[in-house]
Amino acid sequence: MKKMRKIFAIVMVAIMVLAVLIVPTVMSEEDYTYFGFTGNVTPLWKESHNGANWTSAFSVSDLDGDKKDDVLVLMCKYNEATNTETATLIAKQGCNGTHLWEESATVTGSFIEAHPAGDLDGDGTEDVLVLLKKYDANMDTTMATVIAKKGDDGTHIWEESVTGTESFISACPAGDLNGDGKEDVLVHTCICEFNRTQDEPIMDQDMQDMLNITLDELNMTMDEFDMPTTPLIPSFISATVIAKRGYDGHNLWNESATGTYRTSISAYAAGDLDDDGWDDVLVEKSISESEIEWYKEITGDNVSVGYGVITGVARINASDTGVFVETSTTGAVIAKRGYDGSQLWGESANGTGFSSISGHLVGDLDGDGHNDVLVQTITKEFDPATFTAIRNITLIAKRGNNGTHLWEESITGYGWHNLLYGNSAGDLDGDGKEDVLVQMVTDEFDPATNMSATIVSVIAKRGEDGMQFWNESVHGTDLTSLLGCPLREDLDGDGKIDVTVGMGEYNETTNSRKRTEIAKRGYDGKQLWAESLNGSGSTSISALPAGDLDGDGFNDRLVTKYEYDKATDTTKGTVIAKRGYDSSPLWQETVNRTGGAERFEWLLIGQFISVVPTGDLDGDRLSDVLVHTIEYDADTGTTARTVIAKKGDDGTHLWTTESDGPIWVAGTDWRWESLLDNPKTMGLTWGGMLSGPEESGDPTDLTGDGIVNILLGPLDGVYAV
Repeated sequence: MKKMRKIFAIVMVAIMVLAVLIVPTVMSEEDYTYFGFTGNVTPLWKESHNGANWTSAFSVSDLDGDKKDDVLVLMCKYNEATNTETATLIAKQGCNGTHLWEESATVTGSFIEAHPAGDLDGDGTEDVLVLLKKYDANMDTTMATVIAKKGDDGTHIWEESVTGTESFISACPAGDLNGDGKEDVLVHTCICEFNRTQDEPIMDQDMQDMLNITLDELNMTMDEFDMPTTPLIPSFISATVIAKRGYDGHNLWNESATGTYRTSISAYAAGDLDDDGWDDVLVEKSISESEIEWYKEITGDNVSVGYGVITGVARINASDTGVFVETSTTGAVIAKRGYDGSQLWGESANGTGFSSISGHLVGDLDGDGHNDVLVQTITKEFDPATFTAIRNITLIAKRGNNGTHLWEESITGYGWHNLLYGNSAGDLDGDGKEDVLVQMVTDEFDPATNMSATIVSVIAKRGEDGMQFWNESVHGTDLTSLLGCPLREDLDGDGKIDVTVGMGEYNETTNSRKRTEIAKRGYDGKQLWAESLNGSGSTSISALPAGDLDGDGFNDRLVTKYEYDKATDTTKGTVIAKRGYDSSPLWQETVNRTGGAERFEWLLIGQFISVVPTGDLDGDRLSDVLVHTIEYDADTGTTARTVIAKKGDDGTHLWTTESDGPIWVAGTDWRWESLLDNPKTMGLTWGGMLSGPEESGDPTDLTGDGIVNILLGPLDGVYAV
């Protein structure tokens, strides 16, 4: 059972990304030899944690009442002699690094996380939600705890705990649910119990072959990985959402789900849906029951059985027997009155296979002054006689106060990667109401030829009735024909939202890819500009909103391109700052890298150049950026990393941070390293990308002077600059 606990935590994500099957070994300060700054930079303060395996930090709103942003630091130290970790959270005054308070735990398998909570107790300052997880080796159980703490001195306001073979807990602000003028909290708990071990392999042969080739290219063996080889299906899952009064933790109401396999429940703050003046809650609930039931004798080579219907792509050789897990799923999205949990409305979905339902807020679609909701349902009906399934996906726009359907969009097919989902688009047509961007992937799989044809579309829809403004589609074969998540901003200065769409087209015959970013006028889809490139391997292109970089009053874009040259086995990575309305380049930064891009490029080569907008770093009232580069020298086996602060308008370097070890930066995922950069440390970041002012769109200002500050450091330290 002790081994089971460790395996289960990995299995939960193993089927999504192969790389996450790898458990990193810990690092310490000895894993880098230098870390320093050059250029026009003044550290406000720094803090070292000698012996820390990892450190990260993020900014939060005012904890101590000085009207300036403050900082939460997370760090972990491993004691090899006792086989224990000490996980610590430190609250610090942002302007000078003064220690306000800390919380720590020292046990085997300890873990700590933190989130801003809003003002729970009505004292006018930010409070904090601390999440702790501890493993008890003697009892072979985990205890997960959330602690609500006063932001200024760390006083415990209340706490909630759950214990089980494997337990989880999370929490988030809920708004003012009961009308007392204070922030309340939604707590999510989950307990998983196991009473049997499964003998069936978690990976089909294709996944195993892919992993073996990857290990060969890295000159590594399976023994160097803590790899689960058997899936663990929980015998019981109990998941609960608790609405708690913020200032004392009193339970206002709760909603639970119990079952096996993929049973889950979650909840989100929904604002005031029913116009009673108090905030409400959106709950997602799913209960899946699973048992091994279906068997079928397969003939022929490489027959695709139940293509993604039950187990993903399962290639079975001649005369093998296919064993499948049948799943029955019941799910619902429920709008609940915040103060007592009474149901305002609900939408449900039932099916076999991996059916699901989810919902999220999209703003005011119909002009009634309240949030509305997009609900996505996915149902699958499986026929064991033919080993085929029909996948039905529906997107429903619902009025938030009573669940009335405003409009819906549906697709039906057999392909496992058929998709349909929607997001808020802002006001595309200037009518004062929220509109919607729908992304659709339709795929028809032909079992006779083992081939699929894919059409991927982005559709702009009027929010109140679903009328189509425009549609952008790409046709191709295989799953690699896709559209990236659209970006929304006013690019041309007409006061309406515009859209940037990322497109990918794959030619299976030539093994080549075409990647394109297209900027479109929001209300009619007219193309403002497009940027394309062709290639193979790791060829890609993506874009980010950048704010106004050059001071012309229009929003700009940051484009990242990777171009692979098969002849030289070299990938060129380029970050380009572009003027938003016509795509004219303002500046660019380029890094070249050799090797690792032709096969499994996403795993081996990683993101060796990337960029994020920061806001104003130098006081010129224009947006600036940070560029991160990783340059690997195959001859010496060394890696040089840099973080460059650049002026947004012309790319001038303001300052640079350099190290031969990983550099973390608050609000980014830059501490995720590729396997080629660091084969034994991939995934070494928990807690560095937590919610804070960066996520809400407010830049970090620790001193109150209107200039953005950056939090970054090596694995054993924090610098505020």
